Amino acid sequence: TLETLTRDELQAVVAHEFSHILNGDMRLNIRMIGVLAGIVFLGSVGEFVMRSARGSRKDGAPILLAGLAVFVIGYVGLVFARLIKASIARQREFLADASSVQFTRNPEAIAGALDQIRSSGAGTLIASRYAEEMSHMFFGQSVKVRLAGPFATHPPLEERIRRVHPQFRREEYRTR
Repeated sequence: TLETLTRDELQAVVAHEFSHILNGDMRLNIRMIGVLAGIVFLGSVGEFVMRSARGSRKDGAPILLAGLAVFVIGYVGLVFARLIKASIARQREFLADASSVQFTRNPEAIAGALDQIRSSGAGTLIASRYAEEMSHMFFGQSVKVRLAGPFATHPPLEERIRRVHPQFRREEYRTR
């Protein structure tokens, strides 16, 4: 970011992130991580119980069914938890973008920073096996999701730019 963004864009990004802290988003994000981990744990426990029941020849069916029930509850809960997480995160991103404009009084700066993300080849994708758990804490969409609409933790960059600066013209901004 230090090499890519202008001073104004960097200030806007810092204001965006500061807004997350000021508005209590960090506390909320940490809680969402805990809830998701707990739900994943339920699914893992159910999977472990099912594997354990398979080896048991005598009276294994009730244990297998109980494990299957916990597994299904865990993973159905995970789907709904991810939907809720994504919905909350998208709204918090809009708030942070608006707060960045409020702090810096420069809508072009945050629009320019978002445009830099849009024009970047790699974008904001994170190559880590834990990226999905932390996806709501990044500046942009960090993981590719199959159902991008409901499961996307960040709104589309075009929408974010339009909301902070409806008259933003990339070519004019870049030439200046």
